[in-house]
Amino acid sequence: MNSSKTRIALLISSMLVLSACGGSSDDEPTPNSTPRAVSESVTTTTDTPLMGQLSATDRDGDTLTFSLGDEPMNGTVTVSSTGAFTYTPAAEYTGDDSFSFSVSDGELSAAGTISITVNVLQVSFRSAVREAYAQDAQSTPLAVNGREYDQDVMDTAEFDDLVAAGEVSGND
Repeated sequence: MNSSKTRIALLISSMLVLSACGGSSDDEPTPNSTPRAVSESVTTTTDTPLMGQLSATDRDGDTLTFSLGDEPMNGTVTVSSTGAFTYTPAAEYTGDDSFSFSVSDGELSAAGTISITVNVLQVSFRSAVREAYAQDAQSTPLAVNGREYDQDVMDTAEFDDLVAAGEVSGND
């Protein structure tokens, strides 16, 4: 009888040891979390490139890489894998534009959008007139669209040095 008690005790002890060796939740891999892309709104002015940094987070701390999604309609953009970007509005363009991007942790990805407002460029009338008079016949015409001219000239005498003395003809 003693041997049967010993067997039962050994069997119960073995079962307890084996049940404690069952799968531990510490051995199971943690599921990968999807990165979170941060959409933003930014502003620039006519004919002025905009440099920036795309933003995203990853709860797992994975290394993130960025890529361009949809191109802008009214300009061009370059996006590096680190998220650095340069947006250049189309010549003389003002208004709204946008582009989308994707961020990946190597397994999962998320998308974001950069919304861009291109404002008019404030230009001094005085400097614009002087720049126009400095042009020659082969010069590229000065851009005028997408600009708002500040009336900073109070007297036309400010331009006397630009106009040669003489008669005006053909103005009948």
